[in-house]
Amino acid sequence: VPAEKKVIILVLSPVMKFEMNAILDLGRAVSRLEAQHRRLIVAGLNTLQYKRLAHEHLVEQIGADRVCPDLEFAIAQGVELVRDLLRAPQPA
Repeated sequence: VPAEKKVIILVLSPVMKFEMNAILDLGRAVSRLEAQHRRLIVAGLNTLQYKRLAHEHLVEQIGADRVCPDLEFAIAQGVELVRDLLRAPQPA
């Protein structure tokens, strides 16, 4: 994802199963994005997927407000995040 993209929306399939490697990879991606002052929004989670990510503390790491049940809500969250990021002081 190009560096100028400050907010990334990851839309998941409701049939995707989260194995531990996928959870660890997603956690590393979130950490990397946060270090670059970028944000990830996850959309399309079903109840079981949400519970699995919550159990592994990934919902906490991503931010509960950035874990969305559908794409429309994720887009609305993304617009707000971009606004917030543009208002925030830029790191040196």
